Amino acid sequence: MEVKLCVLGSTSAGNSTVVWNKDNVLLIDCGFSPKYIQENFDNLGIDFSKLRGILLTHLHNDHLNLSFLKVAQKSGVPVYVQKRMKEFLDKRKDLFKQLIRDGLVKVFEEETFSLAGFEISAFEVPHDVPGGCWGYNLVYQNEVRAKKISLATDIGYPTVNTVNRFKDSDLIVIESNHDVTMLANSKRSNWLKSRIQNIGHLSNEQSADFIHEVLSQSVIKPKTIMLAHISQECNTQYLAATTMMNKLQTKNHSDVKVVLTHKNLASEVITI
Repeated sequence: MEVKLCVLGSTSAGNSTVVWNKDNVLLIDCGFSPKYIQENFDNLGIDFSKLRGILLTHLHNDHLNLSFLKVAQKSGVPVYVQKRMKEFLDKRKDLFKQLIRDGLVKVFEEETFSLAGFEISAFEVPHDVPGGCWGYNLVYQNEVRAKKISLATDIGYPTVNTVNRFKDSDLIVIESNHDVTMLANSKRSNWLKSRIQNIGHLSNEQSADFIHEVLSQSVIKPKTIMLAHISQECNTQYLAATTMMNKLQTKNHSDVKVVLTHKNLASEVITI
């Protein structure tokens, strides 16, 4: 089974990643309008009718577009959320009330569940959001061995559990949000700067150090690392990429490809 992944966009303005093969499509987050996602599906040759589910990482608006969920609801596409997220959604009075009524909100805890040919498990990462913030492992079996995709953004700080969840991945999607100096010199409030640094997002250096720790503990090394959630104000794609590539080179991992993601532009398509 040949699987492809494309980050449709990843910044504070919107986040969504599509994973697909010839029979099944999954979205991880849906932070864009129906028009934007459909246009990208068309460009990628993806049939919307094959969308089997939406995996939400958390409930911030840049990862969750209610207009898109309305379209998904009409097509009967289920939304997968962790149990604590569901407890928070029960209190909302918007579209989620209808989704829950229609049986389209599927709840998981930390156990692995099967969906669209993948074994999927979620793991919590530190972030300041009601219901928690979750990364995902997606594992599937090809002709040779099991392949693993690991994805997480909005990570306040690295943890031992997060490192363990990313070990032995074939493809990694990880945030490289800000440059420390650019953030310090930005016009953002001191409160926001502190929030980003302490419980919001990984800096370029934190992301590179995290990947180094993951690779040092891995038997299987990823062919590709995708850098996501790159700040438009407090980072540049050049800084994010060079920080990661320099760390990989100094640790003898220069054969690992680094791929950038963008604000309102789909990334390179990665085939696993």
